[in-house]
Parts: sequence; structure tokens; C-alpha cells
Amino acid sequence: MALFNMAYLDTTRCLAKLEYELIQAKTKANSVRAILLLDRLPAMLQAKGLATTRSPLGSEDIRQAFLDSDPEYLQALELVNQTQCYIAALEGQKRAFENAYNAVKKMLGQDTSMQRQNPNLPTTYNPSPTVGPNESYWGAQR
Repeated sequence: MALFNMAYLDTTRCLAKLEYELIQAKTKANSVRAILLLDRLPAMLQAKGLATTRSPLGSEDIRQAFLDSDPEYLQALELVNQTQCYIAALEGQKRAFENAYNAVKKMLGQDTSMQRQNPNLPTTYNPSPTVGPNESYWGAQR
């Protein structure tokens, strides 16, 4: 049983580290995106004659096409996507450890979740022969 607990806790620790890595990867991707849009995109739009005074950074489609063609941005996005996949896999593993722990607990008879006693009810059944309906209530036996 302790092994399941250790596996669950190790998985939780790994998930916490991966969540941090995901935040770092998203920050890096946003940083690369900002540099591309603010520094490189205006020059590229000017060179291709696509820049206008009304929209110096071009339309959303042009910006997205520019980002989709940049290898540095794609590499940063790939890191974000891979980290999200690892997190999803470890969350499934964590759930599997929890389910296995509960299954073994049931097999060993240590599962008390189905046997919780109601504190308002007596815990043992001890019928008293002196307590019961009397003859005046039911009438005499025939």
C-alpha cells in the first residue's frame, strides 16, 4: 500500500515540475511572438508592400502566417505542446495509481468507505424481549 502512495506522490511532484515548465514554455513562446510581431513583421510587410498606414502590422491572417512560418516560434510552440502532452499522460498515470490503491484496499478488506456507521444509529442489534407492542394495542391472540 505504501508503494502506491509513494508512486502517487512522485507523480504529483513530477506534475508540479511539469506545470512550472509549461508556464516557462508559454512565457518563452509569448516572448518570441512579441519579438517577431514588433521587430521583424513590420520590416517584412514593408518589403512585400503589404503594410498600410491604417494597419501597420497587417491583418490577423498575415500575422498568423508570419508566425507559422518562423522556425523559432514553431520550436517554442512545440515545447508548449509536448509539455501539455506529458502533463496529460502523468495525470492519467496518477489516476491509475489512485484506482489501483483503492482496488487493493478493497481486496485486503481495508475499505471502510462503504461501511461507515451512522452515529445516530445503534452499532449492534440487540433486541430486547421485554420491549414490544402489548396486548392492549394488538388485542389478544386467537
